[in-house]
Order: sequence, then structure tokens, then C-alpha cells
Amino acid sequence: MPEDAAINVGIITPNRQYPLGTNISSKRRQEWLQKLQQSSSEWWLVEDDYDNEFVYQGRSDVPFMQTASIHETARDRVFFVGSFSKVLFRGLRLGFIVAPLKHLDLVRQSQSTLGSSSSLPIQPAVADFMLQGSFDRHINRMRRHYRIKRDFLLALLDDKLSEWFDWKKPRGGMHILIEFKADVLSAFPETCLDARIASELRLRNACFFTLSSHYVDQASSRQGFLLGFSGSSESTMSKLVGELENWLRNSL
Repeated sequence: MPEDAAINVGIITPNRQYPLGTNISSKRRQEWLQKLQQSSSEWWLVEDDYDNEFVYQGRSDVPFMQTASIHETARDRVFFVGSFSKVLFRGLRLGFIVAPLKHLDLVRQSQSTLGSSSSLPIQPAVADFMLQGSFDRHINRMRRHYRIKRDFLLALLDDKLSEWFDWKKPRGGMHILIEFKADVLSAFPETCLDARIASELRLRNACFFTLSSHYVDQASSRQGFLLGFSGSSESTMSKLVGELENWLRNSL
């Protein structure tokens, strides 16, 4: 990042970036830490705990906030935030902020000024759920469940779509990113292929989320699809992958 950039807040998702699903490298972590340690810098960092609960291989990385806490000039500049909506249920509308002690009063004042959008009875209920150990058991149960669904989708992709797409086995998260191979895209140089396919398959009640839609300039974007597995049954995933396979076989 340019030294003269008029920016002093960074928002990062170090464990899993959306939509590519990558995690931040050790080198990049060190660069962020060095930026925070510069005594002349008024930098602030917001660490979003995105998808950190659902890691299927290895362990979750240590939160950046924990690493920064041992450095005097950095510990007061990192805020750790997350949501319970994805791990419990969507309508919960409950999140959290882990703030440096130095800024707790300011966070409380800000929350009071903005007003609470979360149900007051829900908050102690979730706290009790966690204190009793039920939250950890729930996460472990869902992690096993989602791992099985991820592996089912990976096997389906190997069987049906390996001719046209490349992908990596995600170590965590709730979706798999598949990207078109270069030779497939070269057959359609005048069009944004993933957007075209998604538009045509929508007429068959098959909904696909495109990678190109996350780019400002779709003409020069990477192209592919984000295939979610957490909320879909095996039959639904089979149907969607089958629709995509049929389109490709009939059009290429």
C-alpha cells in the first residue's frame, strides 16, 4: 500500500477471504503488524472472524488481535469482530466486538448512541448457551456435518465438471470456488461466460453465483462459480451440478 495513501483503517478477513476463499499469508500478517507498530502511524485494524469456526483441516490460525497484543504500539489498534448469525441461525442478528481495554468505554458510548438492534433477551440466552459448553458442542457437530457435505460436493465435481473447471479443496468455509480453465474461456472471447451461463440456467430455476460479479471490470475478471454446500441437500447439489454439466456439453 502506498505510504502516502489517505487511508488509516484496514478491514481484513485473515482466515478466509470471500469470494476466493484464501487465507492471509504469514508474510502479509507481518506486513500488517509492522504497519501497526509504526509509532508515527495512526492505523486501525478491524479483524473480521469470517468463517473461522468452520475449518475442516488443521487448526484455525491465531487471531491477528492475539498476535498484536504482545506489541505495545499495536495492541490498542486492533478490533476483533464477528457474527453469531451464520453459526446459530440467520434471524439472530447478534454479533460481537472484542475491543482493546483502552477503547471499551468509547465502544459502549458508540453503541448507546447508535442504539441496539439486537434483542436484549437473546443476549443472555446466547451467553448461557456458551457458558454451558453447548455452543462448542454445536460448532463441532456442524463442522462434522459440513465436512461431509463439502466432501460430497468435491466428489461430484470430480465426476462431472473436471473437464471444464479447476478448483482447490477448501480447508474451511461454506462454499467451493470453481474457475473456468483457460481453454474454455478462449472459446468465448466476446462474452462473460459465467454471467451468460448463470442467466440462461436461471430460466431453468437453477441459481448460480458468479465470480465475475465481484469485479468492477467484468471483462478482465476471473470467471467461475461459487458453489455453496452448507444449506443445500445432496439432491439439490446433484441437480445444480447436472444442469451446469448439461449446458457445457451442449454448448461447447
